[in-house]
Amino acid sequence: VSKGQLSNIVAEVADLFGPAYRRLLTVLRQQTAVHVDETGWRVNGNNHWLWVFISDVVTLYVLSHSRGSKVPRALLGMEFDGSVISDFYSAYSPLEYNKGKCWAHLLRDAHKLVEGKPPPTPERHAFKQGLHHLFLEMGLALEQVTGDEAAGEALYQEMRARLQAFAQRAWQDADCCRLTERILKHLDELLLWLRNPAVAATNNAAERALRPAVITRKTSFGSHSKKGALDFARLLSVIRTWEQQGQDFFSTAFGLLS
Repeated sequence: VSKGQLSNIVAEVADLFGPAYRRLLTVLRQQTAVHVDETGWRVNGNNHWLWVFISDVVTLYVLSHSRGSKVPRALLGMEFDGSVISDFYSAYSPLEYNKGKCWAHLLRDAHKLVEGKPPPTPERHAFKQGLHHLFLEMGLALEQVTGDEAAGEALYQEMRARLQAFAQRAWQDADCCRLTERILKHLDELLLWLRNPAVAATNNAAERALRPAVITRKTSFGSHSKKGALDFARLLSVIRTWEQQGQDFFSTAFGLLS
C-alpha cells in the first residue's frame, strides 16, 4: 500500500463521516456545559489552530485560521444557552454565554510562585497556600449541600465573599497582585461550578481531549494540506465521541458506512 493510497482512504472515509460530524455539532449545541480549548496546528507550514469542544457525550474538533472569539461564537451559535468552561485566554471573555473558568490553571500559576530561585518570600507561600486551602474548602462544602438549593446559594455567596476578600488583601508581591487581578476580573466565573452542578471546576476535559492531537502534531508536524487537516479533525471527532459513548469504532463505522 502506497502513501498516496493511504491518504486517499483516509480522505474517503472522512467524507463518508461528514453527516455524522454535522450531527455532532447539533448535539453539542444542545449541551448544558461545554469545555473549550485550542492548540497550534501547522498546515503546509502555515499557522492554524485546532479547537476542541467537549461535553459529557460529544467531542468536536475544528480547524481554523483564527484563535479569536469568533470561532466558539460561530460554532456554538447565538441560541446556545449552556455554559462554556475555559482557561483565562482573552478570546473567551467576549462570549455572551455563561462562562466558567479553570481552577487548575489558577492554582498552577499560584504554585509557580513558590518554585525556582531565589527562595520564595513568605508572602508568596501564604498566597499559594491560602488559595489552595480555599479551593479545597469549597469542594468539601459543596459535597455537603448537594441537592439543597437554598444551602447551595448560601454557600456560593459565602465563598464569593471569601474569595473576593482574599484577593483584596494588601498583597505586595507583583506576581501575587497579577493573580489577584485575574481573580477579581473572573470572580463569578471562577465560582460558577458552585451554582451549576453541570459545570466542572476545571477545564481538564478539554486539555485531555487535545492530547491525542498534540501527540500527532509532534510526530507528523501538522498537515500537508487544508483538506488533510479538516479530515483529521473530522475523524478524530467521530472516533472520540464514539469512545465517550461506549461504542466500538469498527462495528459502529461499518454500520454507518454500509
